[in-house]
Amino acid sequence: MYKHTLRMAIAFALLSGYAVAQTGPRVTGVEPATFSSGATVNVMGEGLQDGSLEGFALFREGMEYPLEIIEQTATNVTVRVPEVAPSTYSIAIKIQGVTYTEPVEVTVE
Repeated sequence: MYKHTLRMAIAFALLSGYAVAQTGPRVTGVEPATFSSGATVNVMGEGLQDGSLEGFALFREGMEYPLEIIEQTATNVTVRVPEVAPSTYSIAIKIQGVTYTEPVEVTVE
């Protein structure tokens, strides 16, 4: 019985941590998904006006390229893309000094 209770406590702790991790800002998509340097694009997601959110970037091979925020709501942020090399990039989100890559990719032509 003790082993079962311990397993349940561990499972609950892990699931609780997962639930907390999912409540912060997150990116769900970018429109358009293909664009040129200098373009203005929309980043869509949840909690995008959260006070812990510091910004967005394109991310590739360990390099971050910050996106200029033009307009921002809780579910949509309009950003300007910097001059970057044509390639596929992940969208990165910076929260409290830590950069997280989101499972959203875009293509710069």
